Amino acid sequence: MKRLILISFIIIIALLSACTTEESQKDYKIITTTYSEQESHLLEFSNGKMTNDKTYDLRGLEFYSNRNDLLLYSAYDNKVINAHTSESFDIPYNPYDMIDDGNEKIIVHRNGIDKDNFGIYNIIRYDENFNIIKKSADLTGVPNKILYYDNQILVLNNRRDEKQNRWTEVSVFDDENLTLIDEWIIDDMIYGFDLKIHNDDLSIFGHNSLENENLYIATLALKNSDENFMEFDQSVMWITDCFYKDELLYIVNEYSVIVINSDNKIDSVFETEMSIIDFHYVNEDLIYILHGDYDKHVFEVFTTNSSFEIIDEYPIIDIDTKPTRIVVD
Repeated sequence: MKRLILISFIIIIALLSACTTEESQKDYKIITTTYSEQESHLLEFSNGKMTNDKTYDLRGLEFYSNRNDLLLYSAYDNKVINAHTSESFDIPYNPYDMIDDGNEKIIVHRNGIDKDNFGIYNIIRYDENFNIIKKSADLTGVPNKILYYDNQILVLNNRRDEKQNRWTEVSVFDDENLTLIDEWIIDDMIYGFDLKIHNDDLSIFGHNSLENENLYIATLALKNSDENFMEFDQSVMWITDCFYKDELLYIVNEYSVIVINSDNKIDSVFETEMSIIDFHYVNEDLIYILHGDYDKHVFEVFTTNSSFEIIDEYPIIDIDTKPTRIVVD
């Protein structure tokens, strides 16, 4: 009888362990594109094996994800596609970045160039079916990212003049009328990649020199307008994301993942043998990293923890297009 109880107990433990293992094995998707042709793919993977390939008539695919939607769009096409429902919505300009405001979407669009060869952009508020509710005036600059804060819309905007002097600014818009109401100009930042708000501080991440690629962070305290500027002796290029977890700042760029602590010191730098293409933080025990070499057409997804100890590695094989993003629902 005791032996039977022991065997039953072992079986139960094994079943619970199998369930836990299955739950920890998250599926993921890879966005790939040709850039040169109207063809992009959403590749679905389970435990490193491709299970589905959805093709879209978009060039240079990007995505926006929330709890309800996985929206696909391209800075080269006037279209948004809901990957969950396959609905396609035509919009008047090329979308570049998107945020939620309830059921509505606010999109910053790049809209060509003016007669002086300067970039033009605008902001449009859409309803849930991408009908236009309100459109801003056309403005000068090259927008990169958009944020929502305290009934205001913040746009990271890269500027230059006729003498090729460059600077970065944050353009502030009233969220109802989409009118420009303020600007924060960062004279010595020649290009801004990303902006984030943390503890009522607005931080811009970019470069402040053409001579090097050092990380440069400009911070504005939104409560009292105090400014702070920091340059780090650490090269970055094409920062794809910046985020805060447990008072640590993660800066993901093509060269590395830089972790900065609350004392504004570099805590660690994680580098891979190939360029980092995209990064998805699930929790401190599970991070997905997509990296690769576009020249050699070699790509891989691997998982790690917040200490960057490798857990699993999944080579991406048998694809002709170029991976650009990783999606973890």
